[in-house]
Amino acid sequence: GIESAALMRNGGWAFAVKHCSMDFIKPAKLDDLLSVETRLIEIKGASLTAEQCVRRENADLVRMELKLVCMSLDGKPARLPAAVKSRLEEFQAALPTKQ
Repeated sequence: GIESAALMRNGGWAFAVKHCSMDFIKPAKLDDLLSVETRLIEIKGASLTAEQCVRRENADLVRMELKLVCMSLDGKPARLPAAVKSRLEEFQAALPTKQ
């Protein structure tokens, strides 16, 4: 429910990828129907860490860990707006825990 373009246009800030580690497990093929599952690991004042998994049916193809930082459009660090942080925390709480 949070669109990046709207955050940039209305809030004057954006997320930037600070770190990404990827484990390529299996290749995808042209026209495969893929899904991306995201789990938020940690939400801080100006950053968040997430795990993402690209899947085809029940097979994991790629696993990623991402650290995103919040920044103003002029490239300076910025704190997550309270409303956005609250939505992210709600999303995190609604997801099943990893076993």
